[in-house]
Amino acid sequence: MRLLTTDQQTAIDDSAVHMVWLIKLDFDDPVYLNTSTWNLVWQRRYNLLTYSQEFDNSVIWLVSNLSVTPNAASAPDGTMTADLCTTFGPIANFFQIKPATAATMTFSVYVKAATADYVWLDIYNYATGLDVGYGVFTFATGVGTGGMVVVPLEDGWFRLSLTASGLGVGDNLGVYPGVTGSTYPVGMSWYTWGAQLEPGDLVSTYTATTTAA
Repeated sequence: MRLLTTDQQTAIDDSAVHMVWLIKLDFDDPVYLNTSTWNLVWQRRYNLLTYSQEFDNSVIWLVSNLSVTPNAASAPDGTMTADLCTTFGPIANFFQIKPATAATMTFSVYVKAATADYVWLDIYNYATGLDVGYGVFTFATGVGTGGMVVVPLEDGWFRLSLTASGLGVGDNLGVYPGVTGSTYPVGMSWYTWGAQLEPGDLVSTYTATTTAA
């Protein structure tokens, strides 16, 4: 159901302070419910990560003991843009760092098994030195730990997400879409596509990015 029919409207919360502009809102934009007053508050979502599906960009995506083969498989959107990630050393790492823009942030990514039995997701707060979101996903069972939300898709793909709260605005967050610097089997591989970091505790429609988030 389409609740807004004009291109630009505002929504003001119960404090009459917070204002969000809605520009060409589509069906996939989430609705927030302020449970204290039962007022609807709309918020436009966006992806803070850059090069969100180009994991072979070694300037943006920092890797160690991990190779990335670009455009190795069909992605969930049907394009040949999914990357194959393969560990070649026991201590493998794979992450991007971005500052938090809200006290609660959600990280999501699409994954598909190659030889890997598991993948690990992490949100690491460099300001506090703590893992503020961490979980392990098992391909065979389709289950994630640590509060991970799992959405199964066609052709063996899953969209995984973790939410971190209690953050300071500006805290540098490292988001890890598969391995997190621990010891892993050499030759473990999986397909990755569509990483996203966004404010709030809901996962919105994936927005691809390149140089600008």
